[in-house]
Amino acid sequence: MSTENTSTPDSTDEPGDAPESLDVIAVGAHPDDVEIGCGGTLARLVQQGYDVGIVDLTDGEPTPGSPSPEVRLAEAAEAAR
Repeated sequence: MSTENTSTPDSTDEPGDAPESLDVIAVGAHPDDVEIGCGGTLARLVQQGYDVGIVDLTDGEPTPGSPSPEVRLAEAAEAAR
């Protein structure tokens, strides 16, 4: 029962490392999209024994009015806990 979020700075794995198989893979465009959109569902799945992975397609590159990628990645890591 673990979650994998290999795009976060707090991850203990190297980017691209993941278990050989996952039961659920959640994909989001930006860091924190998955956690905000379906974090509760993913948490429940982990509690039920599923191995869950999160894939962020970008690093949260800056757009007008948004925080830096480092801030977004840190927020995503905190939200995924």
